[in-house]
Amino acid sequence: MIELGLESFELIGSVTQDKNEIRFPVQVKGRPICPRCGIYTAYRKARKTTRRIVDVPMNGKRVLLLAFRQQFHCLECGSYYVQPMPDVDKKKRMTNRTIPFILEEFEHSFIGDIAEKLGVTADPIRRVCLEYLPEDRYKALALRNTEASRRKVKPDDLREFDPLASLHQAQHE
Repeated sequence: MIELGLESFELIGSVTQDKNEIRFPVQVKGRPICPRCGIYTAYRKARKTTRRIVDVPMNGKRVLLLAFRQQFHCLECGSYYVQPMPDVDKKKRMTNRTIPFILEEFEHSFIGDIAEKLGVTADPIRRVCLEYLPEDRYKALALRNTEASRRKVKPDDLREFDPLASLHQAQHE
């Protein structure tokens, strides 16, 4: 049995996998609590949705969480809400542990390679790097990746290439 390792989710079906991907059907653990009034006993289930969430690769395969999210209608205050998913970044549709994975991979890989490992486009990877890395570090690594691409080598093969020195030289010209 493959273990997910995320505390806020529980597995609700069988794990499926093929040669490239592992899919976990999950839902949020615990009882629903209305964020507006704080009541958790007076609710009625409303509609149900499924959200696809990217997680870190496992055993060399992409990992996808199929999160079944129940919308609730609070009978006390009348508001509609969905249980929050604490292990998931709200904007990026990826688990919180995926962000450090992306930042670590960006140190020695191309954005496109990271995107392929996670099964997403390059845009979310780029947004994570821009949001969490200092601007000069992001620019230096992006410049290194561009230079590696131009030379048709892996970024790690550019040991003599100093992206920070190249970045400062380009700014002073």
